[in-house]
Amino acid sequence: FTQTNRDNSEAIVIRVPKCHAGGAVEIIHHFDTSGALYCPRVIIEAAENSEVSVVERFVSADGVKALVIPVLEVNAAQAARVSYLAVNELGAATWMIAHQEAEGDRDSNLNLSVVALGGDYARVRTECRLVGQGASAQQVALYFADGTQMHDFRTTQEHVAPRTHSDLLFKGAVA
Repeated sequence: FTQTNRDNSEAIVIRVPKCHAGGAVEIIHHFDTSGALYCPRVIIEAAENSEVSVVERFVSADGVKALVIPVLEVNAAQAARVSYLAVNELGAATWMIAHQEAEGDRDSNLNLSVVALGGDYARVRTECRLVGQGASAQQVALYFADGTQMHDFRTTQEHVAPRTHSDLLFKGAVA
């Protein structure tokens, strides 16, 4: 499933039913207007023992001077498996200030990844809460910046329940 979102005015809600192992969902946001504020929002609700992969792409041309403020909310029920990848392909004049929140219930697995290639200033704040025993999370980022680009990552991993596990791996290069 692929959805191209040029309007960005309504939240995209992905509900994955119990015991469902779905294919990948791709969402592409195109930002075309300088001087604009874009606030795309994606909500992923993964029911018990479900599985879903979501790729969200953010795209603008080099000359577009805009501010993009995407919001992601992930709720993984018991034993749900959610993989999410954000790909920043923004032009050199676009700013992004992203906020991601994820919560994992008992025995769930969250994989939250970011590939940051574009934008003038790009910040991603990720808050991950493991609220059920046995929940796990992986946060991964890969970034490349050149010239005056700045990539700013801020993460928290909150282990609310006992016997939870999280990994954090960020790698990048600057030219």
